[in-house]
Amino acid sequence: MPVTNDKQTDNFTDWRSLATQWQGDAEQFLNYGNKALALGQPSIAYDIYSEGLSLNDNHLELMYRTGLALARCRSTSSAATVIKQLLKILPETNSLITDAYSLAGRLAKDQWLMAADENAKAKFATRSMQAYQQAYAISGSYYPAINAASMAVVTGDVNYGQTLAESIRQQHSAFTPNTIGDDYWLAATLGEACLLLNQQEKAAQWYQQAIQAINGNFGNQAAIYRQAKMLSGFIPVAPSLLANLAIPNVVIFTGHMIDSPEREKPRFTTAMEAAVKAVIADALIQTNAQFAVCSAACGADILFIEAMLEKGGDVHIILPFKQDDFIATSVEFAGSDWVERFHNVLRKAGQVSYATQEGYLNDDALFEYANSLMAGSAILQANILETEAILLGVVEPKATMNTGGAWQLIEQWQQLKRPTHIIDISAFQADQAANSARSIPASPPTKGNATVSRHVKTMVFADVVGFSALGEAEAPSFFVHFLNRISETIKQQTVQPSFVNTWGDGLFLVYDNIETAAHAALSLRDAVISHDWASIGLPANTNIRIGMHTGPVYAALDPIINQQNFYGSHVNRAARIEPVAIPGSVFISEQTASLLAFSRDSQFHCDYLGEMSLAKKYGSSVLYRLRQREELE
Repeated sequence: MPVTNDKQTDNFTDWRSLATQWQGDAEQFLNYGNKALALGQPSIAYDIYSEGLSLNDNHLELMYRTGLALARCRSTSSAATVIKQLLKILPETNSLITDAYSLAGRLAKDQWLMAADENAKAKFATRSMQAYQQAYAISGSYYPAINAASMAVVTGDVNYGQTLAESIRQQHSAFTPNTIGDDYWLAATLGEACLLLNQQEKAAQWYQQAIQAINGNFGNQAAIYRQAKMLSGFIPVAPSLLANLAIPNVVIFTGHMIDSPEREKPRFTTAMEAAVKAVIADALIQTNAQFAVCSAACGADILFIEAMLEKGGDVHIILPFKQDDFIATSVEFAGSDWVERFHNVLRKAGQVSYATQEGYLNDDALFEYANSLMAGSAILQANILETEAILLGVVEPKATMNTGGAWQLIEQWQQLKRPTHIIDISAFQADQAANSARSIPASPPTKGNATVSRHVKTMVFADVVGFSALGEAEAPSFFVHFLNRISETIKQQTVQPSFVNTWGDGLFLVYDNIETAAHAALSLRDAVISHDWASIGLPANTNIRIGMHTGPVYAALDPIINQQNFYGSHVNRAARIEPVAIPGSVFISEQTASLLAFSRDSQFHCDYLGEMSLAKKYGSSVLYRLRQREELE
């Protein structure tokens, strides 16, 4: 999950101009929307499908694709509404019927997982079971069958769940774990069927074959583990079975650099390198590490990455600013050998990303920003994989706490009561006390006062959906009523934004605190989608898109508006997220999602959307959808 990615993908932002040539042809909308969906652009696909649907009322495949695109955008309730309407008019002979019922089952299952109220959970579980049951009755496929069986057990109907499980087992009785081959989903399905039948040993055999067939695809393994773990709340599941399905841990690493020539008292000399690396390798085994998030400074960082790669692990390197500046501040003072090793680990890492593509400019706040992104990224990855995030540190216990330094990150992590594994580097100092010579020929890194001042802010951009279609008669109502409601919503917030600006239907807000910004964005969303706009002469479907991003920005007095304004590439990134958001939703950058994950506010949940193209050919970024933790949408 790269923090930033400027890779260009197929751009669909010009689809509206193309649509004028399609003359309402549903196939054109379907084909172009399908292309966007296949390339991981569900929000754009939704816009294309819904526009086609507005011109082709009750077009069955456009309805299904609209619901699917909404589901991919984690708009679960909206997707469920569309699919429910589709199933009312979809003939059972239509080829879409099985997929539509299966999607309805999946959406209801997601709602069951999200719901907090027990009555609501029971309703969604039953709805999910019934939808999967219908899909199985029509298709005879094992996928809806096993889901119907498991959801039946969730609803309390164990007998029916076991009846379905036995039918799946009988249907595939010709297979054994040794003969099923690479069909890991069928192997996992038969494992789940045996689990529902309380055949623990047979279940373990099938699951073992599924994991073997997956061959290191931890995303698929996490899905199997998640389902088995869910069932353990309703039926007996052997702890050893869950342990064999569990994903190894994610490790965030921090540690000291090799001593610079200017350091008076040795802390981490080159003579300690081999011993420290050996202890790091042991720690990776102790922490069951498979995934790593770290920086790549000379010393502990690079030793950690080398040990992780030798172990066969997956490494995500996050650099705080552009590479040349990072080498100058954090690598080359230790000598050309470390520079070569730096480039080598970057080549071999699974992912390399940058907290910002801007220069260092003697601004240590960028190190702190990058550390927080590393921590949040590790937590998000662990959440997705249903595993644990552990901090591994190679530090001197009495080291000074500097901005963006190792101990600052360790203390912040420990304040969240998350697991930590510390390697005390002072234990190696005693062994090397007699060897204080350090073969570091280069000059020490030069650090001065920051040449510019950047501050990490959270930017919120919002835009009214359909504003350009408003007529002259509707414009006064918009400016009087709509903007007044937005203004009142902002004023009701306990902490006001540092900056507010509007233009037409656009809104730009800047917040010092990320949690405050998240609350504000969701409040704005709710204020718009809950209001009866038709009663004041505006279209009933008046809605809002909101985009949010957190990063280091420049502040300066704007002479035109005569107040402090904010500038920089991170402001631009926030502005490019908003146009790709689904109406009635808040899309956020991976930076914002990571920082929220590393915050103490547990009220929010960030649903992973994947890598999506941003507006105006601004490249692509991983995006998330923001919601309150217990809300269903």
